[in-house]
Amino acid sequence: MKIVHIFGGALYAVHYEEAEDNEYDRLMDLWSDVVYLREYLKNCAVKEVKQLANKISDDQELIEDLMIEVEEGERNLDMFFRPLYNSETGFRELSLQKGRPHQKSYLRLYAIRIDSDCYLITGGAIKLVPKMQDDPNLMEELKKLKAVKNYLKVEGVFDQDSFEDLKEE
Repeated sequence: MKIVHIFGGALYAVHYEEAEDNEYDRLMDLWSDVVYLREYLKNCAVKEVKQLANKISDDQELIEDLMIEVEEGERNLDMFFRPLYNSETGFRELSLQKGRPHQKSYLRLYAIRIDSDCYLITGGAIKLVPKMQDDPNLMEELKKLKAVKNYLKVEGVFDQDSFEDLKEE
């Protein structure tokens, strides 16, 4: 596993050894592929495949636009990411997070909050069910989140400075 700087002050993504690309780039490519989206939605027994595929593709573009705003300093990452668990409040060390372009979006980027405005993307998914436990793909994303969090803890990461130290090793 490698940690790759994406852009902005502090947006990073995991590049898993078996993967061709880092998670952010992999997901942006996947979610912009309408053929993939239609096939995925058909397999999920979605009724209005074409409309939902277009909506998801539009949301993918919106995520990219939001990230450009982050890069240009018009927005910060703390405005995009929220705690994974809605019941979580306050600051938590290495908090599990979800990012989505708007409240009704099916797209989720999953990340670990390293520090204020510093995030490490571990994966993402198309969320078509109310709870993560209802979808094996979402449960896999949760496993990835927890595995990367555990890795960071073992390596002594607890804030942006310790994260920077890890990247320099």
